[in-house]
Amino acid sequence: MTMAAATLEAVTASWILILLLLGAGCATGPIGKTTILLQTDPKEARFQAILAADNAAVKDILVCLDQNSESIKANPVTRSAFRNRARQQMLQVRGTYERFLQDNPDHTRARNAYASFLRHIGDEKLAEEHWNQILASDEKNAAVHNNLARHLVFTAIEQKNASSVPRAFELIGKAIVLDSKQSLYHHNLATTICLYPNEAAQHFQRTPTIVLEMALKEYQAALKLDPKNFTIASELAESYLQILPIQTESAATAWKHALQLAQSERQKDSVYLNIAILEFKTGNRTAARQSLLKVSDKYFSEMKVQLQKQLSDSEKRR
Repeated sequence: MTMAAATLEAVTASWILILLLLGAGCATGPIGKTTILLQTDPKEARFQAILAADNAAVKDILVCLDQNSESIKANPVTRSAFRNRARQQMLQVRGTYERFLQDNPDHTRARNAYASFLRHIGDEKLAEEHWNQILASDEKNAAVHNNLARHLVFTAIEQKNASSVPRAFELIGKAIVLDSKQSLYHHNLATTICLYPNEAAQHFQRTPTIVLEMALKEYQAALKLDPKNFTIASELAESYLQILPIQTESAATAWKHALQLAQSERQKDSVYLNIAILEFKTGNRTAARQSLLKVSDKYFSEMKVQLQKQLSDSEKRR
């Protein structure tokens, strides 16, 4: 595997982990009048309270993980305590979802949110059952089409079996048809194509190169709808590395735009690292080394060292 491929694989893996933990990429459906409903509908207020508790529990777990990552990794007692705490928090949230659905079995958005929650805590089979249950009675629910598609993609990645990917393409395509103004849906389609270009080529009956160009357009559509989204901007820039020959100028412009949107030092360092990869792949070794000097976050240390070695080896062969 080349350095660029290894880096892209690592970026993808970390993106997947973040999505699984945070629930990004899940949608509960249109809630345009939620504020008004909260004032008049106790059911809606209760549902929103459950969502808030869900988000708060996940945020608390991630803060604890971030603040104690070294101890959790090195100390079995600390790790066990962290897992028990997280498990108890998730069980409490699960109970509130289940009690709400017992009282309100036809509440589609609650069932959709609960299915996403189940997916995040590892109960994939039950999550899929809930999503299919919704679609059986509400086939025009774009959010559920999106969430089920995303679930099938994660399942394919986890099981290293792409048999569920064709249905994922169908579902996310339907979500876009139903609601083309959702940046999230275009983003998920683009990412799925980049993860599974061969399956996409077969599904859309196009060449791998053409479907990767389709992914670029979907990323561009997603970014147009959500212009300040760093993740979309960086994944758009990354996708240029998959199309050969590399569109160097377009890729460089995309990374510069992503850098403008970066809000943390880690995000900036991820951009500098990927710019270095682009420069290395296009033969500009001096620029690649200069870009690597800007990468200081220890999170990228291993990839930085690997690319430095690649640069040194390539210079020795000259």
